[in-house]
Amino acid sequence: MIDLVIFAIYLILQHLFAFVQRLYWIATGLSDAPVDTQVRLMSILYRRKRDPVELPRWADFVAVHKSFAPVSVLEGDRWAFYAIDRKFAYFVEMPEPVITYDVLKFPFVYIPYFEFSKCLAVVPLSDMLSWADQLAKRPQPKTVFFTNTARCGSTLFAQMLNRPGTSICIGEPFVMTLLAIGYWEKYWHESEMETLLKAAVTILRKDVPADQIFILKTSSNEARLVPIMAKCMPEVKHVFMFRKNGLDPVERMLTRDKMQRILMLLFLICPQLSKAFGWIAIGESKWLRVIRPTTTKEWAAIAYASPYADYLKNKELFCLPVVWHKDIIHDAENTLRPIFRELGLPEEKIKDALLCLNRDSQNGTFLSQSVMKDVKATEMTDAICAKLDTVAQVLGVPKDTFE
Repeated sequence: MIDLVIFAIYLILQHLFAFVQRLYWIATGLSDAPVDTQVRLMSILYRRKRDPVELPRWADFVAVHKSFAPVSVLEGDRWAFYAIDRKFAYFVEMPEPVITYDVLKFPFVYIPYFEFSKCLAVVPLSDMLSWADQLAKRPQPKTVFFTNTARCGSTLFAQMLNRPGTSICIGEPFVMTLLAIGYWEKYWHESEMETLLKAAVTILRKDVPADQIFILKTSSNEARLVPIMAKCMPEVKHVFMFRKNGLDPVERMLTRDKMQRILMLLFLICPQLSKAFGWIAIGESKWLRVIRPTTTKEWAAIAYASPYADYLKNKELFCLPVVWHKDIIHDAENTLRPIFRELGLPEEKIKDALLCLNRDSQNGTFLSQSVMKDVKATEMTDAICAKLDTVAQVLGVPKDTFE
């Protein structure tokens, strides 16, 4: 709770800093970019997140004005797409080329984007969209949109698909998560989503060679975007991964940060206040409002099964059947062969892909096996079982999903 209070104070101070800074820009004529430029570059002085999985936003950084630049500066290979809102898109300059931050080295790319970034670029949304249109005229790599549920082995599978020289997989860029949550929260109009999604994917793959395959591995919120993407980018292939008996691992993920339960309860009381602190609670905002969970296990059931419900509603849009966790773990070679064939990956690369089984795919992160080994799930009770039947019915998944 102390950490939450400290972060609340930090957010207040950051907003105050931004207000004073904007007054300074107005006083010194820096409030608007020159006519021939659209990007404000800002030096990052300080960064602070309460938890790694919080939504990315401008408030993550204390930054000061550095210079103005044309949008073309972002074509440099070290600029990563960090966040987006109604007015602006935000990019961060990385120490190394963006495509080197693949899922093999960084299971969750939003972590290095936050921790290693040197400079922040603020771009008016209209200019970002125009720039994306120009990028789209260039030859584009084949693209796979890989959606999944939490704790299903998706990072391991993504690392198997990331074959240097053939394919590049980026793990969970939070721009896509922002779009998924914004879509459900009606932050953007339905008519805007196709344009935003197409622009985001185009920018995320801008540095991937056109003769390679770009695999966009998402968090567990983006499955709801598949119908929109299938409409605006029909050439993109869709893959979904799920895990039977995955409820307890998802609960353990939510339990590792004691504040998340407080944020869930806070969302049920005041969604706007909960949104100020992090994204996990609002990732499934639509179902939280309907089901109103009272325990972490009920909340975990929503987070676990909601992406599966989206898949079941739209499974005709996917190029493959569900990729099951147990098959990747226990029969990887036979499971990978038709997948590699469908996605255009050379089957001779499967041998190297199998080496991923020999290590913790999330080693060094907040979800590594060493970090999670002492986190326990709660016991199942008859009352919870009855509530989970209701959850399954509301979501539209089979009741045995939670067995």
